[in-house]
Amino acid sequence: MIRRLRNLSENPHLAALFLEARVQEFLLMIKKLPQFKYQDYWYRYEWQHRGSGHVHGFLWFENAPLIDEMNLNNERDRQTLSRYFSQFIHAEIPIAGLLPAHIHPCQK
Repeated sequence: MIRRLRNLSENPHLAALFLEARVQEFLLMIKKLPQFKYQDYWYRYEWQHRGSGHVHGFLWFENAPLIDEMNLNNERDRQTLSRYFSQFIHAEIPIAGLLPAHIHPCQK
């Protein structure tokens, strides 16, 4: 473990290069999926104290509803957004003692 931390401290550029390569590969991979075709993206890196990096970002999907043109006080517009995003978002509340699902919900 100490060796790994030392390597990361002495070579942060390698960790950054590897993370950038993974992000670019992810963007290429998901663009091939019909439901994830995007027209633009933005992301930024964050580095934790121990050196591990992660990415926060946005994708602008080609077929997404135009939120700027919607009235979020209008029930019909809210339902449209709900139907669209329910294709991509899933949440669950774990139940104590319940065995894990055979197929994890995040594999949708």
